[in-house]
Amino acid sequence: MKTRVRAILLDSKNNIIIIRRKKPNNLVYWVFPGGGVEKSDDSLEEALKRECLEEVGVLVSVDKLFMEYNFNANKEYFYICNIISGIIGTGNGPEYKKDNDYVGTFKVEKYNISDIEKMNLKPEKIKNEFLLCKNHFFSSPQ
Repeated sequence: MKTRVRAILLDSKNNIIIIRRKKPNNLVYWVFPGGGVEKSDDSLEEALKRECLEEVGVLVSVDKLFMEYNFNANKEYFYICNIISGIIGTGNGPEYKKDNDYVGTFKVEKYNISDIEKMNLKPEKIKNEFLLCKNHFFSSPQ
């Protein structure tokens, strides 16, 4: 079983930052930023901070664990995170390298929370749970 961490990444303007993936068969979907925990990571939270810097290009504060999710042979931990600094889309992880193992496209995007209701954001269970309690995480109701 692999351990993975994911960020429900919010900015100061009540937006959510997610990653748009497009596969060669034209399947388009979005995912929460994150990835695998490495042996060098001191904690799940530190792994998530590293992943957000690599994938999104931002330093984050990890607010709290939102939900655990089991998927295939992975255990994923979804955390509510807030951007401290950085520029969205300037990551330097393997997704940005020319010769990588990723198939299709990878693009970091920002959306108003209301936009994600109709999006193919995976995993759907996490998306739906977040939408149910989203007002707890924003400074004003959406």
